[in-house]
Amino acid sequence: KSPWIQAQDLDFEFHAQWGHATNEHMVDELAKYYGLPSVSLRNVIFHDMKANGTFRGYRLKQLYYDRIHPSNEGHTILFEALAHLFKHAALLNAVGEQNDAASRGADACARRETRMPPP
Repeated sequence: KSPWIQAQDLDFEFHAQWGHATNEHMVDELAKYYGLPSVSLRNVIFHDMKANGTFRGYRLKQLYYDRIHPSNEGHTILFEALAHLFKHAALLNAVGEQNDAASRGADACARRETRMPPP
């Protein structure tokens, strides 16, 4: 049992109580500024926690060691969110490369057509 966790911590308003929302918001803004994706444990679990009081059977107390820092289970969920982000980015990159290749091929065909002599 963690001495840091108190009964009111489980109201799920804990992020705002200790400024975590502000810190997380600052990290998110920094990521947006540099055009980088970011992952938030709060965003991943929020709706299920509000609706059910659990996320995949875990209570909030099991996902955080204290009021801010994720537990091993919380880090596992963050890892899964990051893995999803990487898969999504790889898929977008692959689709972008295919579109770029198709565009380059179309450009090459268009250039060849303009260079061909008239019949």
